[in-house]
Parts: sequence; C-alpha cells; structure tokens
Amino acid sequence: MCITLWLPNELLAEIIQNVSDTDLASLCHVCKLFHALVLPSLLRNVVLHIRDSSIEITDAFCLGIIENPARAESVLSLTLINGSLPLVPAKDLLIQSLKLMRNLESLSIDDIHAFGVVSCLPSLTFPKLSSCFFIEAHPEIWSPHMIGALGYDESWNLHAIEFLSRHPTIAQLRLRSAPCKSNIPAGTLLPEMRYFQGSSWSLALFSKRSLVALRTAWPVLMSSVGRNFDELTSPNITSLYIEHLCTDYVSMAIRHLSAHMPRLEKIKLCCCNTKSSTGMDLELEETLFFIGLFLSRFERLAYVAFNYDLDSLGVDAGRGRRALETWPKLSQTLRGISIGDKAELKVGETWEGCSGEAFDAAAGFF
Repeated sequence: MCITLWLPNELLAEIIQNVSDTDLASLCHVCKLFHALVLPSLLRNVVLHIRDSSIEITDAFCLGIIENPARAESVLSLTLINGSLPLVPAKDLLIQSLKLMRNLESLSIDDIHAFGVVSCLPSLTFPKLSSCFFIEAHPEIWSPHMIGALGYDESWNLHAIEFLSRHPTIAQLRLRSAPCKSNIPAGTLLPEMRYFQGSSWSLALFSKRSLVALRTAWPVLMSSVGRNFDELTSPNITSLYIEHLCTDYVSMAIRHLSAHMPRLEKIKLCCCNTKSSTGMDLELEETLFFIGLFLSRFERLAYVAFNYDLDSLGVDAGRGRRALETWPKLSQTLRGISIGDKAELKVGETWEGCSGEAFDAAAGFF
C-alpha cells in the first residue's frame, strides 16, 4: 500500500524535516505530493554559487520565487557566493526575488560588490533577519592604510549602514569591509547584536549593550591603538578573538583587558611579527611571562590562546611548552590553553595535549 494513502501529510512533513538535503532532492522527484511537501524544506537554506556555468540555475531559482511568491516564505537562509564575473544579467531577477523573502533570517554575501546589489540594499527589508554577513573580496581591506593603495570605492558603506539601521533584529553580524562612514551616532546601531566579526573601526558604530562575543582585526597604526582599546572595552563581552595583533601590543592588550574586562571567559590573540627571529625570541619569553602574570586577574577565564607560527620565525618552541606548564598554576579557572602550535585541555584534574582544532572546538570561538 502506498505510504501516502495511510500516513497524514502533516506527519510526512514532520518526517521530512529530519531528512538530509541530498535525500530531499531525490524525494522531490518521486511524485507531485512529495514535491509539494519537500520543496519548503529544500528552500530553507539556499546557497547560490554564481558562475558562468550556473547562471541559468540562478535565473531559474529567482524566476521560481517570483512566479510562486509562496515559495519565498520558505527561504530562511540565503548565501550568495561569487565564482567569477559580476551577476549583471540576473541582478534584477535577484533583487525581485529578495524582496519577496519576508521570512529571511540569515543573509550572506561573500563579495558584496560583485552581485550589483549594493545600491539596492536600502530597498530591501527583512523583518526577521537575525544574521548578516557582508564580505568584500579583498581580505587585506581590514587595514585602513590599504584603502588608498587598492583604490577601493567606499561609497557602498552608506548603503550597507542604511540597510543595517533598518534591521534592529540582527543579533549576529560579520562585516568584513572597508571602514564604515556614516552620520549615525556612534554606538547606536543594532541594539540586539550579540556577535560581531569585523574591523574595530566599524565596531564603533554599533551598540555593545548586548554584545557577548567579538572577533576583530587590530589596526597597526600607533595613533589608533589607545582609541581602539577603548572601542573594544565592554563588561558584557565574554569571548574575544583578536586577529592581526602586532606583537608590540600584546602586553598592553592583556593589561588593558584584565583591568577593564575581568569577566572574559575566552581570549584568543593571533599575532603578526614585526621583528627578526632573534628579536622575537627574546621578546616572546617576556610576553608569555607577562601574560601569565595577568591571568589571575580574570575572574572567569576558561580558555586562552596566543597564536603565531613559531617555526617560521625560528623561535624556540620550548618557551611555549614552558608556558603551558606554568599558566595552569596561575589561574584556577582555566580549562584550555593554546600557544603557537601546542594546545592542552583540562580533563578532570589533569591536563592533556590536543590539536588546535580540538582546542577551538572546546572553546567554541565565534
């Protein structure tokens, strides 16, 4: 007997919720009933890889949404991945379909310039949007002095900030881009934002009232060091991940954090070197010793990572191993330590070596 004759559609739909995407695609072609039941689940998380070879697929998806607006209600997450050329021919179709996705909760665009949607951002509104990733093509754009070198157009910032200002529901934001310029008062955007990843100068625009996890790149300009320490400071943040931190500022950073953010539970510092291997070798021991002195000032610190490539610098890795032995004695709250390519996790009352991946998984860095 056919299963559809004795199993209610509501129960079938509930079962389909737990089927893998691959199997869903197969089920969709079984019969009209399964197609109708499966399609909403297939549309929950849409990833469009924009390449010359897949333009027809993109057009077909957009047309399907436009011709059947009810399908748009099923799209909860949309990711646009740029593969080659700008999506000029399909721009209008894409914008039309986006305007119909009123239930969208997550929007990710990996090269916000390539899709031609920048100027259209102010016309898009998603009442339920909670996660937003806007990424530019050049990772080095994080450094302000690179803007002039690349000759990059910053005009898109006005459109992006206007878009964000109309979506106070966003709780997770990844804004990997050039500095954001806006007339909006500092510290007012996205009052419900809990997770932020992006440049420290962009962070100044957003409210830190609800912020609990921050991942940012550290500018190397001496004139901005003090200002950016202040911008990072928030008593609510429990997880802090700093990239591109110059080794010269590590001691200053850990001292500032222990004084102004003593409730941090997770700290990860990824450093870049500005010295010769000999100079770094001498500074490393002092830096590791200095970090150890301040560990006890954090009330809840469970995971701490100080990462850089020891081998490429020609630095004595033994210094990192000695810190692994010393730091647990300086803080009773520590559950995991990572220094260079060495990491340890506390299992019961003993410390055991682990991979960097295992450390990151246990720490759960954003």
